[in-house]
Amino acid sequence: MDFSNNITPILYILGLIQGIIFSGILVYLDQKKRRSTLLLGLFIFAYSVNYIKPISRYLNLNENYPFLNNLPLDFSWLLFALFYIYIRNISILPYYIGYAFMGYANKLLII
Repeated sequence: MDFSNNITPILYILGLIQGIIFSGILVYLDQKKRRSTLLLGLFIFAYSVNYIKPISRYLNLNENYPFLNNLPLDFSWLLFALFYIYIRNISILPYYIGYAFMGYANKLLII
């Protein structure tokens, strides 16, 4: 655990702590029960938990604690789905796209 020659583990640890705290605040303070705020909190949590494996690799924790290699902490497959659903919830597009296409389709049929 030598921090003197590399600043990368320190930045990863700070990112992990900041992500977990911020996602906890977003999920906890979701008083209006908005789904988009909850999804953003879960996205940030999943993104920050992915830093655990690089932190353990940079600090050589895998040699002292070999069970860290077996932890299922790869949430990268979940990031894209959470971000997609979050963007769909905050955008106007899903609510009006059906009506817009139906309106244009009716005008094309009339012409």
